[in-house]
Amino acid sequence: EIHNDASVYTFSAPGTGVTIAEDGDYQVQFNATMVRTDVPPDNCNDRISIVHSLRRNGVEIPGGRCASYIRTHCNNSENHNHLEASCFFDTVVEATAGDILTIEVYNETAPSVNPTVNSQDPFLLTIIKKQ
Repeated sequence: EIHNDASVYTFSAPGTGVTIAEDGDYQVQFNATMVRTDVPPDNCNDRISIVHSLRRNGVEIPGGRCASYIRTHCNNSENHNHLEASCFFDTVVEATAGDILTIEVYNETAPSVNPTVNSQDPFLLTIIKKQ
């Protein structure tokens, strides 16, 4: 469900960012769950770090970043895979009218590891204007 208080911020789904309409301090909470979906049987010892970064006008906000770790491991004939991960942050952002908040997602792992990681559930983003 999308609740949009247009006097405080605007967002249209699908969209790429939330536009702040009023100066102030905002509590921003983000939660995501992910799963790796492309693990071949011989894919041993991959270590993947997926990062979610809160950005204001394209610049990362201190405290608005989380990383998720997914690892595949093979031990003889037994698979010991950790294919699911989650990511959460809760921070306060000082914003001015017209600022655009976005979440950037990227693979922090070595370029040779190019996994397919999907969201298990819709990401949850909550923005509350502090009084």
